[in-house]
Amino acid sequence: MLKSLLLSLTLLSHLNGDSITGFWKTITDVEPHQPETIIAIYDYKGKYYGRLIGGFDDKGVISDNIYHPLQHTHQLVGDPPLAGLDVIWNLEKKDDHYFGEGVDPRTGFVYETELWREGPDLIVEGTLFFITRQQTWVPPVPSDYPPDFKKPDLSTFIPNIPKVKSVRELETSK
Repeated sequence: MLKSLLLSLTLLSHLNGDSITGFWKTITDVEPHQPETIIAIYDYKGKYYGRLIGGFDDKGVISDNIYHPLQHTHQLVGDPPLAGLDVIWNLEKKDDHYFGEGVDPRTGFVYETELWREGPDLIVEGTLFFITRQQTWVPPVPSDYPPDFKKPDLSTFIPNIPKVKSVRELETSK
């Protein structure tokens, strides 16, 4: 009985090990590689979306979050808050990779986006024309969150895909 329970738990953890849903911490690309944001990947009607739920300040503390949004992106229509913004949308699974679109809220550029798991990490690759950028997202640890922060229930999320400004609008917003 115990052996079958352990085998079942092992199989379940293996099956869930390739899931992209959950919370992920992004790290800056430049030294000293500081935490940048927490992204929640959620499933909605068979497609996957990524919502920015918190941003780290220079001290490595989440100061901007979905409960108290502080920063806005002026590169998207309506200047929405960063916290609460869907930055990845319409991901569909093909084999062990997920394909969709994503936006860089700092620039307003929309990228073809591909995600896949490598061990405990999530690899996120964005391609715009011939330029490809890749990041490794890691699972956050409890100390990444403020003491009073309550992780949102991802099953309640409904996609809110941002509207992108035209090239002309982007040029005039500089």
